[in-house]
Amino acid sequence: MNRRNASISWFKHQCYKTCPEKTYREESECKACDTNCGNCDQNECYWCEEGFFLLGGSCVRNCGPGFYGDPEMGECEPCHRACETCTGLGHNQCSSCREGLQLLHGTCVHLAQTQVEGRFWNGMDLPREIAGV
Repeated sequence: MNRRNASISWFKHQCYKTCPEKTYREESECKACDTNCGNCDQNECYWCEEGFFLLGGSCVRNCGPGFYGDPEMGECEPCHRACETCTGLGHNQCSSCREGLQLLHGTCVHLAQTQVEGRFWNGMDLPREIAGV
């Protein structure tokens, strides 16, 4: 390629001064971004088509455990630390909980401790006559 044509790129049997949408320039070629990616370079995607979310430089339809798809940002965002899966960032937007926790109206709470004879669940002693000791 001569100096005058150094900024021309080739894609799908055509020459371009600027690479078309959903492609990136690599040397003298325009290369396609990954499927469902709207803007990228050779290393990662920067934004995804509608209905997809950005996760680690790639576009996904479902974010997977520990993340939820934020439609405003178009990215997968982490759930609250107590949630295994969620519909949003809030502590009350859990769909399922991490081990040792149980779901109660969208919030993950510690499993109720089993009652020990003669003690309340909060650990306080019962009076001897009530406890039957």
